[in-house]
Amino acid sequence: MSERGEGKGENGKYIDKMWRLVADERQLTDDEAASGAAAGGRRKRLDPGYLASEASKHALVAAVWEHDAALLGAGVRKLCAKGFSLMGDAEEEEERPRCVGCGRRVKTLYVQYSPGNIRLMKCDTCKAVADPYIECEFMIILIDLILHKIRAYRHLLFNKLRIYSSFDKGILVLSILLHIVLDAFRISLPRDNKADSSTSTFSAIFNCGKILGYSLLGNIIFMATLLLEVQFMLKLSFDIRRCREVLLAIIISSYLKLFHMAMMVWEFPPSVILFVEISVLSSNIVALRVVTEFSKAHCFGICFMAHTARYLTERWLLGAP
Repeated sequence: MSERGEGKGENGKYIDKMWRLVADERQLTDDEAASGAAAGGRRKRLDPGYLASEASKHALVAAVWEHDAALLGAGVRKLCAKGFSLMGDAEEEEERPRCVGCGRRVKTLYVQYSPGNIRLMKCDTCKAVADPYIECEFMIILIDLILHKIRAYRHLLFNKLRIYSSFDKGILVLSILLHIVLDAFRISLPRDNKADSSTSTFSAIFNCGKILGYSLLGNIIFMATLLLEVQFMLKLSFDIRRCREVLLAIIISSYLKLFHMAMMVWEFPPSVILFVEISVLSSNIVALRVVTEFSKAHCFGICFMAHTARYLTERWLLGAP
């Protein structure tokens, strides 16, 4: 009995009883083997008192196992609850708005006391108003976007559109389709001057489909080059959420492509197309800098290579030198 030791703690008495049961089983087996009385052993097993003691032994072992399982289950539940709590806190931290001055996350941008009566909150890091654009008109925000002010881009991307949150996938798809259509307008502008008025309807539809295909392939090359460069700079594995943020920032910052629709109605010199593309490139650089926090030189290199890859693809498809 020395090998079992003394029971300690809450489960000490159960452990002592288990060791006694084991010792009794060992003694019983030795007695039966020494006597060789098989019939007597069978009669003992059929004895009601013996059966009752055996049932009590199994019930005691089952109770000990159930108690240990309950303790283990409680610990696992606590660990799981703590893990889910940490995950929820991290997601809540990711979805918080940001200060347009320093880019740090803040708990809230304003406090509303009544309809039309709000108080802007200050950033805990830079001690300035977190987002003064909340009280500005859209035209003022648009002017600052055209002037490529980082504060305006942070307001639009982080606090207005919240591209880091659970953004609707349908909006992303529609934005990409609009981007492709606007690029198709740009590709078709030089060709419209050479178009023949006697072209049949079938030929016109075929040309439109071909231009859309050129635009689609060019944008696939553009987005793939952009995302691969961003992943290489971040030294991270493929992250769908990160790619979605970068794509949305680039597409939204290409709002100047809307001028291509006006160029389909009014006649402009070809140099306007070049000016619009340069403006889109510079706007993409600012948006990428806001989302990834890269340096200006790195953002310029990434956007310039992506735009160059798309331009070369379109030139190759159009057969132009």
